[in-house]
Amino acid sequence: MIFLLAGGPGATPVPAEAPPADPIYQYNAAGKADPFRPFLEMDLTLKKKKEEGQKKKAVAMGRPLSPLQQAELGQFRLLGIAGDENKRVAIVAHGPTKKFYPLFVGTYIGLNEGRVAAILPDRLVVEERVETQDKKKRKRVQVRQISILLHREQ
Repeated sequence: MIFLLAGGPGATPVPAEAPPADPIYQYNAAGKADPFRPFLEMDLTLKKKKEEGQKKKAVAMGRPLSPLQQAELGQFRLLGIAGDENKRVAIVAHGPTKKFYPLFVGTYIGLNEGRVAAILPDRLVVEERVETQDKKKRKRVQVRQISILLHREQ
């Protein structure tokens, strides 16, 4: 018995059909929003520029700007006062960031260059220097005292 094969030693091979090539995908981002850029970036840049302006002003005055000087005085809450009559320490909390800071007499606090003038048993006294002009365009410096009371919880 003899078998003859169609693809024997003298036959020419038939080329196999190549599968169709996949189309090459290209993304065109022209006119489309960047999906990796935050939506609120503009508000943040304006806020950062304002903060940088305040920092530059403080550096120009010769002192660095602390976290206590980057918030309004009304955002701080007096939590406690410790010490004796000679030396007292006040602890304040910054509302939005929920951080605690110790204050001593002479510590700068607030946006208006306030300074701790006295720490009494029930309050904290902060002095702010405010420049005003009278009718004759003369500049006057007024010292404003602000008291932050200690709220005792029942």
